[in-house]
Amino acid sequence: MNFEAFLPTRIVFGEGKLKEMGNHVSRFGKSTIVVIDKFLAESGLLKEIEGSLSAAGIDYSVFTEVEPNPRSNLVNTVAESFAANKVDFVIGVGGGSSIDFAKALSVALTHEGDVWH
Repeated sequence: MNFEAFLPTRIVFGEGKLKEMGNHVSRFGKSTIVVIDKFLAESGLLKEIEGSLSAAGIDYSVFTEVEPNPRSNLVNTVAESFAANKVDFVIGVGGGSSIDFAKALSVALTHEGDVWH
């Protein structure tokens, strides 16, 4: 078996860089869902993200009900609730569960059927 993979990754790191998030993600579209756990949302981090997205003209919804080791039925439920909205991309913020949920939600929003499949 032969294959090639190209996985371009941009990492933007440093003090105050969160304020630039909207500019960095605007190339993906104008509508997003931010997946973030309650602790980080309440820490003030979410306010910075919202400000940056708003400044870049990006419409957003927020999902904070992330559970450890997220289950596919919750991903399906959230995807169904956002199905009517046109979502261009998903932002995952935080630890593994938030990132895993965001990745699964991205799949569920772009493919029919149960995300488990």
